[in-house]
Amino acid sequence: MEQTVNKIEELLEKLCYVIDFLPEQVKPSSRGQFFDVKCYLLNSDKHFLLKDKFVNIIIKLMCYYHVSI
Repeated sequence: MEQTVNKIEELLEKLCYVIDFLPEQVKPSSRGQFFDVKCYLLNSDKHFLLKDKFVNIIIKLMCYYHVSI
């Protein structure tokens, strides 16, 4: 267990990159629905469901590929 905690602490010290799934930054003046959807997901219980879906996908991918998250 201590080895796991040490590895987590080591990883938290490393440089982190965020991969954005959108092809470009959404401008505040955009006429699309990005901000409505963002507001809805952040202010409802649905964001927990979305998070769980992403976690499930990541866990499944980890069964097939060596990854570090």
